[in-house]
Amino acid sequence: MFEKFTLEQFVTDAASAKPTPGGGSVAALTASCGAALMAMLCNLTAGKKGFENFFDEMSRLAEKYSAAAKDFLADIDRDVEAFGCYMAALRLPKDTEAQKAERAAALVAAADVATNAPLSVAVKAEALLDDAAYILKNGNPSAVSDGVIAVRLLAAAVDAALCNVEINLPYIKDVEKRAAVKSRADGLKKSAGQKAENILKGIEL
Repeated sequence: MFEKFTLEQFVTDAASAKPTPGGGSVAALTASCGAALMAMLCNLTAGKKGFENFFDEMSRLAEKYSAAAKDFLADIDRDVEAFGCYMAALRLPKDTEAQKAERAAALVAAADVATNAPLSVAVKAEALLDDAAYILKNGNPSAVSDGVIAVRLLAAAVDAALCNVEINLPYIKDVEKRAAVKSRADGLKKSAGQKAENILKGIEL
């Protein structure tokens, strides 16, 4: 639904008192913009005079980042669906012991969905930083600023998505699973920050 909205519609809804789109959806949009800008730098390099040696690899990377940008748009709606799943579980009746048990199980399942949606965004955005150093080093200098912005957006998307992971951690009742998710989130945050710092080191605009 939201991935088909105009920018004005999306921002208007995000600024309203409506619960969605919220932070998780905005994180996905941020990642999409970062991937799109990286694809643009690749496309502005592939096939251009003076960059013939990089044509094949830049063309491949352009396709990779373009596909990722579209996938992140789908993550906007996945986040909204995850929130809806949790709210639906909250509204389940709890008058009888059987209903309480059913509701508790639904909340556990919904917490998993609500955690996995932003975690997936963070995982994918962090991984997209892997090729960024090559692209910025060999890409068209006239668009290097777009590559720098792309790196910063992807790193920011990781941080933003992980905020939603962290806020959902208390609702994961399995202690070992909660610890594993937290450990993975901490690792992604640290890795994305280090990757972005290393990529941008020495880049002059």
